[in-house]
Amino acid sequence: MRKTELQSIEQKLILQRSAILNKNIDFMHNRKDFSLFSKADEAEIANHDIEVSMTYQIQERDRELIMKIDKALSKMSHGSFGECESCGAEITTGRLNARPFAELCIECQEEQEEGKGFPI
Repeated sequence: MRKTELQSIEQKLILQRSAILNKNIDFMHNRKDFSLFSKADEAEIANHDIEVSMTYQIQERDRELIMKIDKALSKMSHGSFGECESCGAEITTGRLNARPFAELCIECQEEQEEGKGFPI
């Protein structure tokens, strides 16, 4: 992989990480505390509970994505970015542009998904 391609992917990862963190900061600032509203009806409270549950699920997904991004950035600094963790082959630049934190080449990813019963 050329240095310019690597720098471009690194920039994408950094921007994606920053966007996730900013979204979570915005959520914390805009969150409503329904314990302060003594006149909230049951429907409002139920709706609030659903929103909170969904938000926590999204935050968990974002946390996992940040961990993958951090792992990819670490690999870049150690010179192992773009190597398949299963077979050691080089992951194609196209795949890394589409999914910069990919850990497996397409062939190994397909094998893993077939083993788990995922449709191709």
